[in-house]
Amino acid sequence: MPHPAAFALHKLIISSRRLRENKRLKEKDEAIRVLNSLIEKGEKEKIQRLFNSMPKRWKAKVIRSLEDSGEKDIKAFLI
Repeated sequence: MPHPAAFALHKLIISSRRLRENKRLKEKDEAIRVLNSLIEKGEKEKIQRLFNSMPKRWKAKVIRSLEDSGEKDIKAFLI
């Protein structure tokens, strides 16, 4: 079973591939809720490690998804 941070980052990546807007927004919201919960539990470093281990293109998709969602705080600690 993947770590919840890996799940959330993956959701941010694949959300951009969704054709239906409601599905895309649902996935982004779900991912952001998971990330915020992990941050509250003190797992910020785990999120950063997973993000830093990703290929450059995946990182760009995560950042773009966060920007589209207005999640400046999460984006700020990842980059």
